[in-house]
Amino acid sequence: PNLPRTYTFWLSPKPTIEFLHFGNATDLNAFPDFPRLIGQTTPKLHTLEYYYYGGSEIVWDLTELPASLTEVTIKIFHHPEKGRKQGLLLDVDGARDGLRLTPAALERWHGLARHLASYKVRPTILVPHDFPRDWLLSVVQPILLEHGVEVAFSASS
Repeated sequence: PNLPRTYTFWLSPKPTIEFLHFGNATDLNAFPDFPRLIGQTTPKLHTLEYYYYGGSEIVWDLTELPASLTEVTIKIFHHPEKGRKQGLLLDVDGARDGLRLTPAALERWHGLARHLASYKVRPTILVPHDFPRDWLLSVVQPILLEHGVEVAFSASS
């Protein structure tokens, strides 16, 4: 989480780190220069994992990430002790003819697509295992394509 130790992580190089996972309570938007920090401290990083719930749009300059990066995974939900925090990307309205993402959720997918468009690797987006993944893909695929983004969707618990 965004505690003092999170801020001190960036103070010294960690040249042997190849895998970084930022937990569900870490707000990476608090680090607008995140890619530069990663590039400076973990130059051999090959796997990056983080949570994004669809709050404020992530605006990073991804060209500063290490060239060694080959895998990016983004989990768009979390299971706290009392129920699932789906995040704002999965806000749905029940309609007579089925589920629909809310207009706000659709706009958040546009924001995520803009963020993902700068990655040089194909990101994986983790969705809840009990969420209709095929339906979600059919709804957000046009948004992703509009921004030139190709992602993999995978189910997670």
